[in-house]
Amino acid sequence: MDQGTALPTFPPDALYGQNVAIHFLRKILYRKVTGWEYIPWFQCLNLGPIPLQAQSNRIAAPLLALVDEEWSQLRWFPMDYSQVRIYLPQSQGKHILLNIQVPVDDQILLRNPDLSMTEIHVWENNVPWFEAMNISDQAMLGCRLMAGGYRFAGDDIEKLPGGQKLITEIIAGTVACKHVWASGVSAAK
Repeated sequence: MDQGTALPTFPPDALYGQNVAIHFLRKILYRKVTGWEYIPWFQCLNLGPIPLQAQSNRIAAPLLALVDEEWSQLRWFPMDYSQVRIYLPQSQGKHILLNIQVPVDDQILLRNPDLSMTEIHVWENNVPWFEAMNISDQAMLGCRLMAGGYRFAGDDIEKLPGGQKLITEIIAGTVACKHVWASGVSAAK
């Protein structure tokens, strides 16, 4: 990353008191935000050395794990010259077309300065997994990933007084709710 490149800032998906519907695999979890905090940019994973023109193993990012009933809104990018694929969770790929899973490379900050195309949401400790491809003609000593964003905590709306009625209103579209996807899309029906 160029020394003159500034890391982007972006707003949180939800604020205190707002409703959020977290889509995780085949479930929808309704939460009312009770707190959130900013997560500064940090190196969240090093995929390790990769031989020239080779691919790393798929590796979990345990530093992105959260405690029960928490979720995060994160954006990420590779720091080193590589192409990186993401799985959220391990079996659910992101950015998948019919015949290809589109990787993210270290030039993403130039093409998408706010990194909105890399945004993910992590539910509890269901961390994303990454694999990198060394696209250079020399071995890489490491493939580092940076991440930053927000961590949220919230109450289960279903357990709140009047919660079932509120969920019905959210589903009907009469009450505002932010929908976030904390997993890739499963092809199975």
